[in-house]
Amino acid sequence: MRKIYTDNPIREQWNMLCKYSYEDNVERYLKKQSGGTPSQAVLSFITESMLQAKSYYDSAENSNLHIKPLLLYYGTVNLLVSVYCLMNGLPHGIRFHGFKIIDINSQPTRIADIKVKFEKNVRGGLHVFSSLFSEDKNLADDSHWSLLEILGSIPDLSEDFEDSYKNELPNIIPVEIIKEKRKWLYRVDSKKLVNFKNADDIYPLINNFNKYFLPPQIGENYHIIRRKIFVSNDNLGIFSITGRMNFALNHNKNVPRFPSLIILYLAGLYALGTISRYNPEVWNKFIKKDITGERHVIEKFLNLCFRHVPMLTLETILSERICFLNEIEGVIDRSAQLSKEEIEEIVIRKMKEIEINKRLRT
Repeated sequence: MRKIYTDNPIREQWNMLCKYSYEDNVERYLKKQSGGTPSQAVLSFITESMLQAKSYYDSAENSNLHIKPLLLYYGTVNLLVSVYCLMNGLPHGIRFHGFKIIDINSQPTRIADIKVKFEKNVRGGLHVFSSLFSEDKNLADDSHWSLLEILGSIPDLSEDFEDSYKNELPNIIPVEIIKEKRKWLYRVDSKKLVNFKNADDIYPLINNFNKYFLPPQIGENYHIIRRKIFVSNDNLGIFSITGRMNFALNHNKNVPRFPSLIILYLAGLYALGTISRYNPEVWNKFIKKDITGERHVIEKFLNLCFRHVPMLTLETILSERICFLNEIEGVIDRSAQLSKEEIEEIVIRKMKEIEINKRLRT
């Protein structure tokens, strides 16, 4: 994990991304990656798309909720397509969104009940972006996803999701990692599982759980889980902005599926952006008259997009996870570690105690 020290993560991540709004930087990156020389058209597209993405995000940050989702969706599409071309050095070939809203009710009970079709179209943005930003490359399969399923799969939204949608189950389980000298343990708080009918049914929903983990030891307060083999934590779950690991519970879409966070954010923004653009009578009524607290969840989702989507694209470019820290840089704290001399002193003192105890017994 790369640690980046900053007092403003949003500003810093865009500073890092906007490095690729300069053609010379993009050309150097592509030559280093592939050894080839990109066309001028590709260079221009990458740099201009990156600048446009930043402009959309800036406009969204300063806009009201009536148009914020639409601006964020446009900005995210520009950001992802710029990074896609940067990583591949080729044009993107996208002609369609790759999503479609399914039957918007003029008076939906909840905004979260709106459904999005993941269209099976090789020229759709979903198909193209999944090839880079998702381990599951076959998400574009005409399956239907509710906004509720999308919101319930975002780690940083879990507590708000459970508060607002009382009878719904999230598709993520927060995990605590306990580091010991010779092993790592994983711990799930039993309180996080009380709404599931049978806790034993949860673990089969996690990709490769039986491959990487031993059966959980279920106690009154915690489920304790041990790994079978050593594998990077990056492959075992999905992570919140702050680096908290979560188990992802697959959705049943004819086959088990769990989209990457980038795809989940994109699909959620498409749904909200489309409603705000083409169904203002639904969206504006929701903004003005919601009394259930669902608006709070939607607003937090949009705020997470500002912070998390650029970070996730950066992680794709850098091929490693990022952690932004606001603390003193350049200080190595060894105050909690024992020096060689201190260890020797402890050993000598302990040996003297043993010798004295031996003499007293004789």
